[in-house]
Amino acid sequence: DEAERQALWRGRKSAFGAIARIKPNYYLHDTVVPRHKLPEVLAQVYEIAARHGEWTAHDIQLGDGVSTLPEGGADPSRLRRVVQLAADLTGRPLSELRVLDLGALEGQYAVEFALHGAEVVAIEGREANAAKARLAAEVLGLENLEIRQEDVRGLSAERHADPDLASSLG
Repeated sequence: DEAERQALWRGRKSAFGAIARIKPNYYLHDTVVPRHKLPEVLAQVYEIAARHGEWTAHDIQLGDGVSTLPEGGADPSRLRRVVQLAADLTGRPLSELRVLDLGALEGQYAVEFALHGAEVVAIEGREANAAKARLAAEVLGLENLEIRQEDVRGLSAERHADPDLASSLG
């Protein structure tokens, strides 16, 4: 119902302001899957899991409580620390970076950098992991994230450009 939807949205929008008052340097990245798309997104997650197995390593938030690890994953503070370290080391906004993620596994780091606006190429050797990362990129609408299934031993300047940041965090 429309009144309930508006109340939920109002609460969601006001939560950030409350947090910002007590922690001004708080980092937040919120993603929302429109309610009408939830059944489709969940069906895609289940279909990928049926074909390639459950997600085992990365808990990627797809929005509105939908994540790739139903029981929740590792402490998200590591992801935040990696993103902050990248910004500190490069001295540039993440949205200006070209990132090469080697051995991307299920794509959590590649997705996070792309959510911050970086142009990301993720290299993953296993088809199952590449498919999982592609699904997350598609659901989140990340046109700035390219998932390639290939062997990292085949890296070349011609095919992989000159990244500002290369990671191999899996």
